[in-house]
Amino acid sequence: VEALAGLYVARLRHLGSSLDENEVRRVLGMDIELNAQGLECWLDRDKR
Repeated sequence: VEALAGLYVARLRHLGSSLDENEVRRVLGMDIELNAQGLECWLDRDKR
């Protein structure tokens, strides 16, 4: 979650967003969490 949030914040900065990190996390928090869960499942399946 932390790594994805960092990537999202960095990308938004690159695109010129003026949202601060807390606002990004508030707005995208659920998406970040779901994406992290999806990646975790994918990585676990790949280990089998």
